Amino acid sequence: MPSSEHHTTKSGAGKKRPFVGRTDLIELFNGILQDKVRSLPTAGEGTRPTVLVFHGVAGIGKTTLYKRLVEELKVTYPAAIWSGIDFRNPSNLEFHNAMLHLREELKSKHKVKFRSFDLAYAVYWKKAYPQIPLTNEDFPRWDWTGLLAGVIAAAAGVPVAGFIQKITEEIPKSHKQLSGWWTKRAEPILRGIPELQEHQILELLPGLLAADIKHHIAPDSLPVVLFFDTYETLQGERPQDSIHAPLDNWVQQLVSELPQALCVITGREELRWAENDKSWKDCLHQHKVFDLDKDDAVKYLTDCGVESEEIREVIFEGSKGVPFYLELSVDDFDGLRAEGKEPCPTDFGRTYREILVKFTEHRSEVELRTLRVISTARGWDRSLFELLVKEFDTGFSIKWDFDNFHRFSFISSSSATTRSMHELMREHLQDYLQQNETDRYTLFHKFLFEHYDSQLESIDIRNITEKHHAAIEEAFYHKQHPSDIPALYDWMIGRAKVFYDAAQWQTLVRLYLQMIQILEDSSKPEDLRTATSLNNLAFLYENQAKYDQAEPLCLRALEIREKLLGPEHPVVATSFNNLAALYDSQAKYDQAEPLYKRSLEISEKQLGPEHPDVALSLNNLAALYDSQARYDRAEPLYRRSLEIRKKKLGPEHPDVAASLNNLALLYKSQAKYDQAEPLFKRSLEIMEKQLGPKHPDVAISLLNLGAMIYKLNRKEDAVKMVRRGYRILRDSLGAGHPKTKAALCYLKSWGVEPD
Repeated sequence: MPSSEHHTTKSGAGKKRPFVGRTDLIELFNGILQDKVRSLPTAGEGTRPTVLVFHGVAGIGKTTLYKRLVEELKVTYPAAIWSGIDFRNPSNLEFHNAMLHLREELKSKHKVKFRSFDLAYAVYWKKAYPQIPLTNEDFPRWDWTGLLAGVIAAAAGVPVAGFIQKITEEIPKSHKQLSGWWTKRAEPILRGIPELQEHQILELLPGLLAADIKHHIAPDSLPVVLFFDTYETLQGERPQDSIHAPLDNWVQQLVSELPQALCVITGREELRWAENDKSWKDCLHQHKVFDLDKDDAVKYLTDCGVESEEIREVIFEGSKGVPFYLELSVDDFDGLRAEGKEPCPTDFGRTYREILVKFTEHRSEVELRTLRVISTARGWDRSLFELLVKEFDTGFSIKWDFDNFHRFSFISSSSATTRSMHELMREHLQDYLQQNETDRYTLFHKFLFEHYDSQLESIDIRNITEKHHAAIEEAFYHKQHPSDIPALYDWMIGRAKVFYDAAQWQTLVRLYLQMIQILEDSSKPEDLRTATSLNNLAFLYENQAKYDQAEPLCLRALEIREKLLGPEHPVVATSFNNLAALYDSQAKYDQAEPLYKRSLEISEKQLGPEHPDVALSLNNLAALYDSQARYDRAEPLYRRSLEIRKKKLGPEHPDVAASLNNLALLYKSQAKYDQAEPLFKRSLEIMEKQLGPKHPDVAISLLNLGAMIYKLNRKEDAVKMVRRGYRILRDSLGAGHPKTKAALCYLKSWGVEPD
């Protein structure tokens, strides 16, 4: 049996509790860290990552162990570079937020300079949030300090396309050190970043973060330790497969590109990284965290002031040595003493369930009502706490008792301003409400859903912030209680659109993964909602060029639709079309063509030869032929699609305008400008009339026509059109949208400014 150690950790509102036991795990950490430190001077190519994993059931004390290891590190290696992420904080589930957290901690605590990361993130920010300047006032989380701050500030007003060029001009003016860094390290990596899409830049960030850390530690061979707590929240409980793609790829990338660091992960389960990549097998050191043995548990209780041997015996018997239940029993013990009562053995439960019940029995009615209300929230700050207490009239005095309320061991800080409740206590309180106060349980979740959903009502693609990402995830969570899958699905489909249009895909990926899991776990896992969710998730992956992840989703959506609707249903035709479009995006024309044809065949057979869906299939097949320069095959299909749309939708429908535009592009590709121009003009005329002069589709018509007449040396008219198109796209979609950037590229290539 390992010898006990006595350390203190904070609990509740600053109250200290002893830390006992876990000596074997602490020694293991120290041993692996020492090996890592010894290898630092010779670390180079071929160095393998080291990942230490502590896993165990809820309440076993993993987070307390993680905090103890941090203290151990500070004593043993005071110069060590370290940072930690707690995935209980929903913001950290957005992987660029998690990297920002690491960056900010390492910079503030250890003076690490993140120049490559900062510049790449600055480009990402300009693309993703073009309406928000790169300043501390508008982006308080960011800290533009140091030599690079002036350079970024000087380039802040420059459009994305010229941002790096401006940086290159400014760096030589600022400092020799920056000039050397740019020439030797940064320029080869960062030169092409403005041409990348937002998601592609995000995928580079873990490697750039690692590169900056490596550069900082290289001269002194400083040890680096990265802690990741509550990892099950990020990893998920379901085994990963081709459909449920892992959300922790960025952690794997960071760890693999920073092998000098020791990575410590605490979570419920072993890591499954080696299942998909055998190279991880020898890098993972996985150890289960067990309950405390009796000697350690008794020492803990004694050090907490529980002097009665009989009470200690009852508490140990009830807790089975699980730290969460030990701490909760001590909370009860302290509470009874504070009320002037002398605790006795019957005050404490002899099972996990009894411990939780006894705890609630010892609370005042006001405190218990407040605990039950606040347990509905996955996290809260003071303003949300006050809102809930006031809305549901719990009788709690916030002015006097706010800090005292948070004294319990099961309430902790998941960020500087956010508190959260241990999941075991949350489950207990929520179970009570669900079983005994069903109406209030539903009302609490409904209120929180509406609280977060209201934050989504006024957003558009130009003003999405981190607050909105958090709001849609929290609203999704609360919409599930009580379970109404159709309502949840319909709500999510509606709210997801603005995030999709703004290319804010990562949050949607997580939501669709959850939605698919909910649907699969229901009594009817293979329904049309599942197929649509799979299809929409495939679109998200396709937009990020993650074709290998998109393909199995499209195939499974097709399989479900065929099974439920039959092989000849129009919705099945849509699935064939979507799968074909995926192959088309990869220039796999031989695979796409028969699928487009099959889609067309079903649509014609089931809907008739003149249905608008037939027109869509004809249009897409024509576009494939157009991409292959098979113009003689594309033209009749485009023309037939156009005629169907005119007849069925009317001559001034936007789909008719789209067909005119596509046919004009075909003629333009063949240099048949006299045939293309009137079609472009007619398309533009319809778009302006039907959609208004500031619609993005109007801008696309302006770009297409302007680009063509520029070739005809009508440069003044061309510039006017493209400038107008650029302004429409910039104002409607934002400066970072790919279509806006395409318009800007036209103008830049012509040597003219956008305004």
